[in-house]
Amino acid sequence: MIAKNPSFSGSTSAVDFVDKIMPRESVDGYIYVKAIAAEITTANMPGALHVSASGWVFDGFQTHAATGTTKVGVCMQSVASGSLVDVAIEGFVPGVHITGTGSTYSTAYSTFTVGHVVKITDTGHLLNGGATFIDIHWTHSTVESTAASYIGVALSSGQTNTVDLWLFGKWTAYCAAT
Repeated sequence: MIAKNPSFSGSTSAVDFVDKIMPRESVDGYIYVKAIAAEITTANMPGALHVSASGWVFDGFQTHAATGTTKVGVCMQSVASGSLVDVAIEGFVPGVHITGTGSTYSTAYSTFTVGHVVKITDTGHLLNGGATFIDIHWTHSTVESTAASYIGVALSSGQTNTVDLWLFGKWTAYCAAT
């Protein structure tokens, strides 16, 4: 049986939940989901994506520490708290801010090399992870659980405020030691 989706913005129906949670492909080639902003968000800000009773929720790593319950995403619009926002979860995303607040934290965090792995810390800072992809899993590893999780590959180089990023689309960001 085929039925028209009766959902609308703000609906709490199960059909609306499924409609919100399914991944979509953007015209720019990245995969994204619709999420509810848990706070005011900045465009191209990395953060924590997790499931709630209302669908996906996007929260910055500065307030939601990365653990095995979260998925890394990049917020693609600047929106107010409670608004729906597109969050990239896989594919090419240009100009991703190197911190979870959407601002420069320190030049020590902002040196990237094309082709090097990119890591995210439990506070949302992006770091260059080097040329060797050590112990990468779709979930987590001992290395990741104490420092950072590998989330992508750098597609730009230099000391900048942002990095062009290829997101892996891995399920968890297991940064904090537990």
